[in-house]
Amino acid sequence: MMAAARTGSREERGFFQKAPAALLAISQITLRITAANDRALALLGLDAAGVARKSLGDILSKDDVDRVLAALTDENSTRDLQDFSITDGTGTVRDVDLSVSPLPGDKLALISIHDAAARNRLHEQLRQAQKMEALGMLAGGVAHDFNNLLTIISGYSQMLQASSHMTAERDKTAIEQVLRASERAADLTSQLLAFSRRQSIQPKMLEINRIVDQTATMLKRLIGEDIDLRIIKAPDAGRIHADAGQIQQMLLNLAINARDAMPGGGSMMIQTRHAELGSDYIGQHFGVRTGNYVLIEVADTGTGMDEATRSRVFEPFFTTKPQGKGTGLGLSTVYGIVRQCGGSIDLYTAPGHGTTFRVYLPQVQQAVNEERTEPREAPGGHETLLLVEDEEGVRKMVHAALERRGYHVLVAASGPEALEIARAHEGSIELLITDMIMPKMTGRELAHKLKETRPGTGVLYISGYAGNALQNAGTLASEAAFLQKPFAPVTLMARVRELLDGLNVEAGSAGHQ
Repeated sequence: MMAAARTGSREERGFFQKAPAALLAISQITLRITAANDRALALLGLDAAGVARKSLGDILSKDDVDRVLAALTDENSTRDLQDFSITDGTGTVRDVDLSVSPLPGDKLALISIHDAAARNRLHEQLRQAQKMEALGMLAGGVAHDFNNLLTIISGYSQMLQASSHMTAERDKTAIEQVLRASERAADLTSQLLAFSRRQSIQPKMLEINRIVDQTATMLKRLIGEDIDLRIIKAPDAGRIHADAGQIQQMLLNLAINARDAMPGGGSMMIQTRHAELGSDYIGQHFGVRTGNYVLIEVADTGTGMDEATRSRVFEPFFTTKPQGKGTGLGLSTVYGIVRQCGGSIDLYTAPGHGTTFRVYLPQVQQAVNEERTEPREAPGGHETLLLVEDEEGVRKMVHAALERRGYHVLVAASGPEALEIARAHEGSIELLITDMIMPKMTGRELAHKLKETRPGTGVLYISGYAGNALQNAGTLASEAAFLQKPFAPVTLMARVRELLDGLNVEAGSAGHQ
């Protein structure tokens, strides 16, 4: 070891030599390297004798040396400097960050060298997350507007289908084709909303192995007989808090992606197990917390991906499939579902070496929820309802559907208008049906203001997406019901009747107290 490393006490020399960071001691006058610890020698690819012949200018460019000298002018502080290129003994250039600390009285300086790869990875993940968030906002906005149009198209089509005047067979067939097209379009908007994390969800406690079992039958039909499917479930994989439909959709999309990567057949493995993510993982993955996770791994022996494809694989509408063979929404939907659940997804792939997706979803300890069924049909009624919807076509369709079932409907295009109508109405208003996202006043704000004067009024929220208002699903679920657009008139009637009957029961109970 060189002389400068022997100037301190034995403890100081030991700390220098075994420090977890690569350390160099340099002369502030000659800029020669006077000492290097084990990690620095390994980083530079030199032995102690080789380092003794080097100066700072041998491993850094002139501009980088000037930056170090400028940092040394402040003798009382450590300066952290980024974006340096260091050349090792083999001529390999590495991206590093430096911490420069003058040593008072010795005319020496201590330089700590840090590999910049980890920082660059985090910056790239942040950039990618910001890009995906921007794409998500665009996708969510498009889906919201499109869901309004689908609500109008499917709503009027179903009313025509149920009409007694619809007797001609060719007219019935035409309506059926319109409804089928609407359903396919609704599936696409659902995938867009899942990607943008603006999808209405019904999260509950789920046993991940049970969800995999329930999905396995569909998977076997989808992937074909030329693909060997293996499912490995660890008994301690655990539970998650998520929407069952979303998790099944995620598994199906990953499996379909794997199938399409194996046109000549191959093997696919779906595996579940418990995983614990620590600080090392969190330090390399933006927006994830330490803790216990359920790991879902989907691996295939397919064609794999090159780096250009890998970098864009989660973008909506990006696909390598021929035109007409894919929407480019499958993996972007998976990404949105994972992020909406507070999880993380890793991708391991290389051309000719298959692909592995690892999905980490936060593990929970609560008991699994019992399934709840919704009534499919319901009678009408004569109660007074307040309908508030800023989209004119949706407003007219819902108004017509409710009036056909006998309800008295007050109609408004905005929150302030709805409050004025409510003030002028002398009778009771049993139920408020309001869009969540409207100009001037949100549906939630409207509901709170209306309940100040009409506390007994129930609330049903409707929306193409609920945005931030549905971030805390538990709070909203306990406050009121929610109906995702596009919805069928029969679904709307069932939910309205359910809420009104519940309010009548509550009113009857209060009257007997």
